[in-house]
Amino acid sequence: MPITLTPEKAVKLKVACQHLLSTSQPRSQGFSLEGRSRAPPTFKGKALGTRLSTSLPSIRELARVIGKIVSCFPRVCFGPLYYRSLEQDKITALQLNRWDFDKKATLSPQAQEELSWWVNNVTSSHSVLTRDKPT
Repeated sequence: MPITLTPEKAVKLKVACQHLLSTSQPRSQGFSLEGRSRAPPTFKGKALGTRLSTSLPSIRELARVIGKIVSCFPRVCFGPLYYRSLEQDKITALQLNRWDFDKKATLSPQAQEELSWWVNNVTSSHSVLTRDKPT
């Protein structure tokens, strides 16, 4: 008998992973038009989009997403295979920042791939309630 996540929980986890992915990827400050760069657009003297381009996720945000991922393990069959780099990046960031959860964390390419896996698979993954004995 297959068991799956509730749609609400799957969507919440997917959104959290997408947010973490969007804040972990470095972006350019300027915009390029045919090889020419220009300053970012402004509105009433305030730069638009600079928060997204310079922000990294805090260690606390990373820990929250990891907690959501771990809570899904019983219902996502291959979930435990796709969180170890995230956990390692969190531990490394904590060690470098003297265990301050409010500092920023940088995600490795492997951790970004793991987040992408969760975004792509969390809504369609399932697990089985019981497993048959091997023959």
